[in-house]
Amino acid sequence: MEKSTELFVGLRKSNGQIGYLSEGLNIPEFFNLICNKKQKVNILIDFSAVIDKLYLLHEKQNKIIMIDEYKSLYSYWSDSITYEDKSIKSQKQEKLSSSANDLLTKLKNYLTTNENEFSREYDNNKKLKIVKELADNSNIFIDTLLCFIHSKASIEIASFKQDKIITNYCDFLKQIIEKCYNHSIKDNYRDSILDYFAFEDISKLQEHLELKEQNINTDSYILNYIKNLNPQDHDNNQNSQMREILILYKKFDYNEIQVVGILKDLMYKVKSISSLIEKLKYNNFEWDSNDESKKELISFMEKDII
Repeated sequence: MEKSTELFVGLRKSNGQIGYLSEGLNIPEFFNLICNKKQKVNILIDFSAVIDKLYLLHEKQNKIIMIDEYKSLYSYWSDSITYEDKSIKSQKQEKLSSSANDLLTKLKNYLTTNENEFSREYDNNKKLKIVKELADNSNIFIDTLLCFIHSKASIEIASFKQDKIITNYCDFLKQIIEKCYNHSIKDNYRDSILDYFAFEDISKLQEHLELKEQNINTDSYILNYIKNLNPQDHDNNQNSQMREILILYKKFDYNEIQVVGILKDLMYKVKSISSLIEKLKYNNFEWDSNDESKKELISFMEKDII
């Protein structure tokens, strides 16, 4: 389940994380942009190429509510990284931070509305439409955070130790996505769609189990499910006595499975960027804008997805 390059070690694939299932782009997880390079020095690679590649996903999506504001932010960020003078970069970073805050605040309002509508809706067609809008807003939110993080790290990476703003934004998004995800998989207090995947599509079950932060695989999940079933007497029209267990689970339609799949992808993304921010807050890092590192990142993203 792993692949590696010189810098990118332990990248998971086919698990719903950014670049593999949702967009079909070969983009490493955000927290793997942090590497241990020379003399045990932790570095954060200049990941401008990741932001550029993600921007291509939005370039033609003119129907997304906040797309114009994000395109404006991206253009300003793209220009700001061309300067070498630290005083100019600081001025650019200050304005970019202000623009990013404005955009993220607006997106928070839209995402809150999406979450409220989703939790109240029972029609599966309408739920899918709401989730698609939530995904669009979440992706813009995440990509705005990446511009924010990149700008901040390139000026003074140590400043993340005192950061509250970016952390709070990420925590907000994580809470919204988790609420919608947990709502979509549960039925009568059981993760009922996981029961469905256990007997209908076991590969999807594994993708969801990886989100639970518990050391459980598909075999263990199915075994635990069976152990909790109540045996009943079975009449087989013979003299011998038999007992049976009945496997009963809800059947989900196409729209419900689509909803859960979209939210699962978003869960991986928000956990990935949350992990990156947490590492920057609680560890010592150096910013690496070395051309060789950037070229290796670009080379990784240009490889065929396995």
